[in-house]
Amino acid sequence: MTPPLVYSIDAGLPFARDLAAGVRQLAGSPERLARGLVLLPSRRAAQALQAAFLDSADGAPMLLPRLLPIGDFGGDDDGRLTAFLGDDDSGDLPPPISKIRRQINLAKLLRHFPLGGHYPNQPQAMHLADQLGELLDQLYNADATAEQLCALLPERFSAHWQDILTLLGILIERWPDILAQEGVLDVVDRRNRLLRRRAQLWREQPPDQLVVVAGSTGSIAATRELIGVVAQLPDGHVVLPGLDRQAGDQWPAISQDSGHPQYQLAQLLNALDITPDQVRDWVVASPDVPPELAARRQLMQEVFRPAALSAHWQRLGDTGPLIDRTALAGLKIITARDRREEANIIALSLREALETPDQTAAVVTPDRQLAELVIAELQRWQITIEDSAGRQLAVTPTGRFLQLLANAVAEDLAPLSLLAMLKHPYAAGGVKQRDFQQQVAQLELAVLRGARPAIPGINGLLAAAPTAELKAFVQQQIAVPLAPVLAAWAAPQPTLASMVAALAESAELLAAEVMAAEMIDSTADQPDRGQGAMRLW
Repeated sequence: MTPPLVYSIDAGLPFARDLAAGVRQLAGSPERLARGLVLLPSRRAAQALQAAFLDSADGAPMLLPRLLPIGDFGGDDDGRLTAFLGDDDSGDLPPPISKIRRQINLAKLLRHFPLGGHYPNQPQAMHLADQLGELLDQLYNADATAEQLCALLPERFSAHWQDILTLLGILIERWPDILAQEGVLDVVDRRNRLLRRRAQLWREQPPDQLVVVAGSTGSIAATRELIGVVAQLPDGHVVLPGLDRQAGDQWPAISQDSGHPQYQLAQLLNALDITPDQVRDWVVASPDVPPELAARRQLMQEVFRPAALSAHWQRLGDTGPLIDRTALAGLKIITARDRREEANIIALSLREALETPDQTAAVVTPDRQLAELVIAELQRWQITIEDSAGRQLAVTPTGRFLQLLANAVAEDLAPLSLLAMLKHPYAAGGVKQRDFQQQVAQLELAVLRGARPAIPGINGLLAAAPTAELKAFVQQQIAVPLAPVLAAWAAPQPTLASMVAALAESAELLAAEVMAAEMIDSTADQPDRGQGAMRLW
């Protein structure tokens, strides 16, 4: 059998830049590059590689290869994966179940099983359902089953373990039947089936195009199988991220230490049936490693030495060279009293980098709360930082506005929730935002302070408004924009899709600062939704 084409780009090198240069070199021609396929672990990796390709072109037009993330697909991404795999692979598979639908179905099941001595209420059931769904995805990723997990539990167990067995029993006995009744598959299960079908197809009919798998550690069983197939393709290449090929005799211990950073790579090499010394240098020549970087790599190799081999630390210098002091150059350890102080220190360091000519800086952290605090600290100095992880909709101004609108509708326009929504900077109701807020202030003084209106909702506001001017404001600037979402909320059986669509429509109408009748091509007597959409999105 031909040795698999497996490469590594060493840690400390610009992975995306070197990968882009290497793929162009392997392709050889623009036409072959455009027909190529690069499989990546995540959408962020695909975006980084796309940017690296464009940078390498120096402004010249370029047809990029297809960049497909195969590691972080959700329900909304399944169409792209299906398009990559083709109808032959997915035609007879049931569609995927949405994450929210799965959570609701699992929550319904959980409501009928006592946990901890009582039946969970709806919020508890939804929370447990979310966690149970994550467990299910982990089982799919590991190519394991709930039955195998049950077999690991002790035969004699406390009430705590009994609850765990109850949850696993739901996955074993009830969940497959529900999926079959609805004619759907779990998203991760369906993705794994599609990947395995593509792997089998490529075994039988190898593609005549360049195929590269890059940046993946093969932590998902189905992905690991596909990587093994790509490594054997006539023009298939696997590029590993930062494989430590200097670990030497540590590899047997690394492959048994699940907490080691190189553990997943060790498992992948075992699956590919190759050793670290068979992994090749990437096709793009690496620059000479500076002494400080070589020393830093040696230091980190010792830091992550498996616990079973840590006695080697006592013999440093006897079995090899001592770690050079330059390994610590520029490295600082700062102990913060709390997360707020930690964020402040990081923000100050970033500001210092900005004020230093030709210096760049980046923050790498898995802690999203810390990242948000750093962003907030930088905003004090009007510094906007790019967050490669994106921002959750709920923490954006638009997201907060949507939340306030949903809360107001759910509470039947109660004074506190209604005022919170109306006082948001996006609320305008078809007039200038300043004029709208003046009317809101009058409505607050006349109607919303003191005793709550006797009649809930819009009718209560209209009945309590003391003047014709305020009644007109409530009707035109509040009732008309809220009509879509109020109608959807009042429906006998509202669906999530209808509520989301109505919420977006009402938000756009409420955010508009002009009336549709003022637009040249419209005579509608309501806020201009298009102008509101421009403000929101």
